[in-house]
This record gives sequence, structure tokens and C-alpha cells, in this order.
Amino acid sequence: MSIRITQSMMYDKYTSQMQGSLSAYMESSEQGSTQKKLNKPSDDPAGIYKVLTLRRNQSFNTQLLENCDTAKGWLKLEDSILSTQMPTVVTTIKSLAEQAATGTYTAEQRRDIAYQVRQQFGSLINMANSEFDGKSLFAGHKYDSQAFHEGLAMMSQVESVANLVNSGKVTVEGDSEKTIALQFTEDGSLDSSLAYRWTDDGGTHWNTGVSSIVTDGTDSYAVLDCDGVTTRIKVLEDGSAVTDDQGNVLSLSVPATDISEQGVSSSNGTLYIRPAAIYQGDVNDTLEVVTMGTNGNVSAEAQGTFGGNTLIRLYGIERVDGIEQEKDLECVSGALVKWEYSTDNGLTWVSGRAKLPDGASESSSASIRLPLPEGYVDLTITGTVPKGGQVMVHPEDANVGYEIMKDTYITVNGVGKDIFGGYYNGKPALQELDDPGRNLFEVVGNFIGYLETNNQSGCQETLAKLAKAEEYILTQATRVGGLENRVDVAYDVLTSQKLDIGERLSYVEDIDLTELLVKMEQQQITYQTVLQSASKIMNMRLANYL
Repeated sequence: MSIRITQSMMYDKYTSQMQGSLSAYMESSEQGSTQKKLNKPSDDPAGIYKVLTLRRNQSFNTQLLENCDTAKGWLKLEDSILSTQMPTVVTTIKSLAEQAATGTYTAEQRRDIAYQVRQQFGSLINMANSEFDGKSLFAGHKYDSQAFHEGLAMMSQVESVANLVNSGKVTVEGDSEKTIALQFTEDGSLDSSLAYRWTDDGGTHWNTGVSSIVTDGTDSYAVLDCDGVTTRIKVLEDGSAVTDDQGNVLSLSVPATDISEQGVSSSNGTLYIRPAAIYQGDVNDTLEVVTMGTNGNVSAEAQGTFGGNTLIRLYGIERVDGIEQEKDLECVSGALVKWEYSTDNGLTWVSGRAKLPDGASESSSASIRLPLPEGYVDLTITGTVPKGGQVMVHPEDANVGYEIMKDTYITVNGVGKDIFGGYYNGKPALQELDDPGRNLFEVVGNFIGYLETNNQSGCQETLAKLAKAEEYILTQATRVGGLENRVDVAYDVLTSQKLDIGERLSYVEDIDLTELLVKMEQQQITYQTVLQSASKIMNMRLANYL
């Protein structure tokens, strides 16, 4: 059976062939100009999905590499300060201490050394205030301000008096460019006016004064003024004793010190007011506890090492027909308390039960302890707490971290008081280590006090402590060096991943230029063949056969 082919059918067929050939050629031409074989979703939907996924991974990889680069900058500067710059200054101070500890040195020579040590002390503080990219290295999250400032603090070589000072019961306010030595000249309790004397030139000239008693709220203080430098010593209401935070007696009374016109003796209970580095940055060892929706009827304290916010909700429980029902929590004897906590901002909750102790009533208060995975919370309840009243435990976080691998973060900054020591919250830092030699700033500050008061035994004591302080700083440098190595490894891994992602991305979307050129040559020949064939056939007429 024959089929009649019309001119119209031939025209449509040849037009379709030419358009198809031309379209294929233009697609190849576009691939040649972009060097990509995927230029629109319709080219290969599955391939486009792979490309988008790989590009997202590539972008994330690039961000991690930038994080590593920034972290390396932080840590490199910290390493330089801790392993090179500070030990160099400490070595210089040790050399000066060796000279000052010599028995043949005079008071004038020690004062000359003191001037040099004050300059070195300033250099140490400047190093501790170093910045990277405008951010303080050792101030925790408060990186927009300096970690330390120079102020005044008190010390004593007598253990009982040193305990009093280190407990945070003594504060010093004011400014002085010289060490002040202060001595009581009569016996008595701290809540009475006591005569004292002080000198700022190593005992050559003395000034006298009488302490006063100041009450601030429920606290009383013995106040001693030394020409604008004010010392406040916290005392109990009866003035009979001063205790530390655990209630241990630090001093029952203030003994009169042995007065010597020739200078300050190391055994007479002298109080030295000398320079100190005061830490003003963030810390990691403080817990903030906030109550919400409790009508002020709940007070709370927390202890532990909380890694993040912990939210606690409180309910009273009563049984109705054997079924527990939630209600307001009333402070009554044996009341059943339902409490629940969340460590993921309320997404999931873990419940617990507790009972108020016998004897509890709305006119008094009752205490319960809630155990948590990272510590515990002590609650004191008074009156009625509305159902669902909340307590939030918020740990201060001083760490500045960067993500160097997926879900892997590294801390790049430091908490200055835990590295260099100094003063924090009115007392020397690093006391928990039970090794005062680790507190570099306190060792150097004390040394200045000893030098300016011609205290040879104090200078000898400084030598051993400086060695400990230097050792501790180098230990911190080792820690930072370990972090640097970790970042370097992460950077190498990410660089390899970057190359791998680039190769996979190129395989999916990049064109093979040689293959494309061969393909385009074939498409040109095909298109030209279609044109020539159509031209010849479309020009034929019946008259051609006559």
C-alpha cells in the first residue's frame, strides 16, 4: 500500500528535522560557552539535585575553613604570648628578684628595682589585654573590653592576716603609685576605733590615723584611710570574729604590731597595700538562678557544672478519686511536689516527685533539694507558688568557640583569671589550686610591695613562687599548642574535603571540552546535511521528470 506524500508533509518534516538539529547544536554551543553541561533543571533533574547538594556542602566547607583560619589566628597569638612573650618578662623579673634577695642590697637599691618591676608588671597586664581582630583574648565573652585593669590590693606575710585578706573580707579603694605599709598600734576588736599608722616610703616617714566603723545594710566595716587610699575590713556585728565563707574563724582580734622606725618587719602583721591586676572579664564558674511566675515565694540556689540552661517547673499535687491532679503549690507539711526539668529549652521534660518536710507552713518556709544530671538546685518555698512556677539555672559561659568540623567546636579564647590569676570579686584568683605561686599577677604584685618596703625575706620568698608561676604559664601555653594542632588537623581534613567536593561537582556539571567539540562537529555536519537534502528535494517539480 502506497502513501501519498504531499508538499506540506515534506515541509513539516524537514522543518522539524532542521529545528531539532539546530536546537541540539545551540544546546552544545551553550554548554561550550558556560563550560557546564547542566544549565537548567530540565537538562538533568537528578544531576541538578546533586549539584545543589554538593554546592551546599561546598559552601559549608568554605565556612569551616574560614573558621579554622580565624581560630588559628586567635591561638597563634595566644601561643606567642604564653610561650614566648610572658616567659621572657618573667625571666627578667626572676633576675631582679635574685638581686633583691641579696642581703647586701640597700633599701634604695630595692626601690630602684621596684621601679623596673612596676614597668614589667605593666607589660604583663598589657599582654593579658592583647586583642585579636579587635577582640580581647583573655576576657571571655566580654571581648569588647580589656580583661584586666591595674588597681590596689592588700597582702600580709602572717598566715592569719593573709587568710583574712584572701577571704574577700578586705577591700582597697583608691590610687597610689607607691606601696603603703599599714600597722595597728593598739590591741582591740575590729568593731571599735583602733589607732594605726602607715607609710608609703618604706618606713622613713609615718602617718597616723584612727579607724572608723561604717554600716552598710546589715554589714559592718572597719575603715582605715591612708591619704585617699581606703581599706574596708568586714566584721561581724559583735566585732569579735571575722569568718570566711565556710564560717571558719580567721581572726579573733587585731593585735598591735611591733613598731620599728627602721622599716617594716615581715613578722609584725604588717598589711601591705600594693598594685594588683583586677580581672573584669567573663568567667565559667558562676551560676545565675532566676525565678519566674512564683509571686516571689521561691528562692533558689544551684551547685554543679551545668553545661547549658536548665528550666524547672513546679506543681502542687493532690489525689482526687485516686487520680493525681496538678494545682498551686502550697507550703504545708508533707505537701507533694511535682517538679520537672528541661535542658533543651522545653522540648522534652523529665519529671520528679518530692515532699515538703514536716512542720512546713505558709507562715514559715520549707526547703527541698532537686537533684539534676549536672548538679542540684536548693529551693526555699514560702506561702503559695502558682501552678507552673519556674526556676531557670543559667551558667555563665565565657568561651568563644568556632565550629571547625561539623558539630565540633573549639574554644579559642581564655579566662584571664584562670591563666594569670590577679584579683577577682575582691579576692585573689586561683585559690582553689591551693598553690599561690600559680597566681602570676599576685606574685609580681607582692614582689613590688616587698621591694618598696625593703623586705628582704619577701624578696627571697618571691623567687620560688616566680618559678611556679612561669611553670603554670607554660602549662597553659602547652594547652593552647594542643588546640593549635587540633585546628591544623581539621584544616588539612577540610582542605582534602574541598578538593573532593570540587572533583565530584566537576564530574556532575562540567563539560568535557574535547568530547563537546567532536559532538558539535557532528551536529554541524548533521544540520548541513538536513539543509542540503531539504533544499534539493523541495526544489524538485513534476516538470523535472518531463
